[in-house]
Formats: sequence, C-alpha cells, structure tokens
Amino acid sequence: MPLDHHEMMALRGLMDETQPDVLACMGFPAAHRIELHGTNSLEHLNHEIERRTEVDGIFPDAAVITRLVGAILPERNDERAVQRSRSIALVGIAPSAMIPGSACAP
Repeated sequence: MPLDHHEMMALRGLMDETQPDVLACMGFPAAHRIELHGTNSLEHLNHEIERRTEVDGIFPDAAVITRLVGAILPERNDERAVQRSRSIALVGIAPSAMIPGSACAP
C-alpha cells in the first residue's frame, strides 16, 4: 500500500532528523566500519536474551526482566571488548608482516 502525502512528509522528517546518527559510523576508520556493518552481534544478543528468558520461564514483573537483560549486557560487552582488542591488535600487526626482512614477514 503506497504512502499518502502526510505519511511521506513524516518519513522525510524522520530521515532528515536521524541522518547524523545513521552516518555517524562514517567518521570511524574503514577497518572499524567493517565490524559495524552487519547485525550479527545484535542477532546474537537477541538470541542469548531469548535463551536465558526461556530457561527462567515466567517473570513476575518487568523489573525482573530488566535485571536479567541488565546482567546479560555487561557480559556481552566484555566479550566484544576482548574480541575487538584482538582484532585491533591483528590489524596493527598486519602491516609489519608485509615489510620484507621483518620478523613477521612470510
């Protein structure tokens, strides 16, 4: 179903308003933007939240769910920080591997 004029104008306003946020990652180095391109990490996080909520079963109120998700997020953040530091270290090592005569050269 096509959008009417009012909906189109609302969408245009939303796009104009969010453009700086959507393009914020373009200020990062190209090697870092590659990591931000996909949604795999978000999908993995959603899967982990779903898995943990299925294990716990019924929740008496929203505060309990908030605490559960609040416990998962720092774990995921720590895991991502370790992965990121490893990948950044490898990116830093890679150029020296291309220098003839260096200890890392193939």
